[in-house]
Amino acid sequence: MEVDEAYPGPSRAPESLTADTDASGVSSRQAKDDEPASVDATLGNETGDATCSERHGWTEDAWHTVLSRRQKKNQLKKQRSQMEKAVKANEKFESDPPAEKQKHEATQGFRRRKRRGPPPLPKEDIKIILRPHKGLWVKNILGLELSRAVIDACQRSFNGNDFLLRVHPGSNIVILSTPSMEVASRLRGISQLKIRGQIHAFNAYVADPEGVLRGIVHGIPAGTSQDELMENLRVRTQGVNIERARMLGSSKTAIITFTGNVLPRSVYIMGAELICYPYKPTVQVCKICLQTGHRTNVCPTPNVNVCLKCGAGEPMQGHDCIPKCVICDGEHPTGDSLCKKKLKNVAPPKKLRTDQPKDWVSQPEYTGDAKSSEEFPPLRMNMPRWFSSDRMEQRQSRSRSRSRSRSQSRSRSRSRSRRDRRHTNTAPPAPGKPSLKNQRKHRGPPAEMGSCEESQDALAAGRTNINQRMYRMENSWEQWEALLASSDPEVQLALLDHVRQAAQASGALDMGPHPSSS
Repeated sequence: MEVDEAYPGPSRAPESLTADTDASGVSSRQAKDDEPASVDATLGNETGDATCSERHGWTEDAWHTVLSRRQKKNQLKKQRSQMEKAVKANEKFESDPPAEKQKHEATQGFRRRKRRGPPPLPKEDIKIILRPHKGLWVKNILGLELSRAVIDACQRSFNGNDFLLRVHPGSNIVILSTPSMEVASRLRGISQLKIRGQIHAFNAYVADPEGVLRGIVHGIPAGTSQDELMENLRVRTQGVNIERARMLGSSKTAIITFTGNVLPRSVYIMGAELICYPYKPTVQVCKICLQTGHRTNVCPTPNVNVCLKCGAGEPMQGHDCIPKCVICDGEHPTGDSLCKKKLKNVAPPKKLRTDQPKDWVSQPEYTGDAKSSEEFPPLRMNMPRWFSSDRMEQRQSRSRSRSRSRSQSRSRSRSRSRRDRRHTNTAPPAPGKPSLKNQRKHRGPPAEMGSCEESQDALAAGRTNINQRMYRMENSWEQWEALLASSDPEVQLALLDHVRQAAQASGALDMGPHPSSS
């Protein structure tokens, strides 16, 4: 049997193959292999063979798997990552106390289920937001206590069936939802609540309704009041209205709330045009406790001591620290312009789906002539309302005139082709019988017909219609008698041709017995 030299395994020296055998025919190497080996040596050989096989890609059946350079790199990367994970897990497991080890062993393989959030509030309701003053953590107050305090603050003019109350612990606010305008106006007037015998100040305001768009404009003088903004702001985009507007703090930027399906590209304040940009809310970070989710004016822990640079609690005076952002964990101050996670990812508004009529597919396309197309010109979609330069306006007017001339020529050609089809669309004659038009072609037109081509076509079409009428009423004597009583010369000519064809067919025309014979 031939031995594969490339097969991994124990080395086979050439002298071992030519070793002298003893008298019994057994080589000295075979006798040496028959001796019992140690357990460590056996395990070492098996491990070495397995490692060599894995390294060279060999299988037990002596098959070699060819790997590309990329596959080899990916395989090595996967092995390294597995080894690093195993090392980290061992280090963490060894460093944990015995109680933590038991907890880790008990919870190993357990996957925590994601808790479902509360159902959404009614979309049609009016939402009132209550923001507490500093030092009050609303999540530590029962919802029943808050609802009772709200009803008492409104002089018990309504009960709990008229509104819904929800606590938002992340933002440290209270959300009130009601469908009644009267209840909403009373909730809007809340300035303080009595909770557990203490009076706490609150700030109430109406939240923006769902489905609105918000944009920001720059270049407005700081300190402009909300009434002045609403009085002087206007927009030219159709279907879009300004709901409310306010300044962002002490900056020169205003935030505007629009109702509609599209955000306008620009707005006008006292006639001056300002570019409108989409509003992207920032992640709220408190500048007192350096926690995300709420602002400084509603911080529940206003007395906490935190380093605003690195976020360390109870820092020493003059300590050395490295800036650290609590939003993205980057090495820069919190809320810096370099932070990539400072802005929230806001989903675009959902477009309202307009229901189309069910028979819109079966509705025919309107194809009018040139006159009707001038009276009812087609709608021009995606046309800009204004132009940034005179050149754009001239180019648009030229393309509009070219499209109008093309539409008029197309309508004229459609009407001409439809008129031609009306004159030439005649049914073919019955099978086995010559066409009346072909017979009259050799005789020439009648005396009363002129040489006009249109009149000949009209008369030929009339004779063809009469001939078709005769074929349909072969078995009706009453209709034949009415046709014979006609004084139209074309009808008489058609009758003669039909009788001649019937005679040539040798009795093929069978109309049955005459009614008078009975």
